[in-house]
Amino acid sequence: MMWRDICELVELVSTPDGYGGYTTTELSRTVFCDQKSVKYTEFYKAHAVNLQPEINIAVRNVDYNGESRLRFAGQLYDILRTYSDNGEVIELTCQKRTEVI
Repeated sequence: MMWRDICELVELVSTPDGYGGYTTTELSRTVFCDQKSVKYTEFYKAHAVNLQPEINIAVRNVDYNGESRLRFAGQLYDILRTYSDNGEVIELTCQKRTEVI
């Protein structure tokens, strides 16, 4: 891996607001990554269940803490699934997020 790109791993944290509701805060960390394309079989299987994977982002396994979103090249993505075959690198399959946080 070249680790030539950077992305932000984003986690949403809900805290009580004192009025019976919750306030959601976005916490992000910048990490090195590599952009990969989505494999065609994964792409078509995901479309069969109304998911639209657009990119795979590879990060070091020690950098990923179960975040649900990431920001890459100014675009926010939902992480649909993760995959690691060697325990050192984890691939994050992502779908573009259309709603504003």
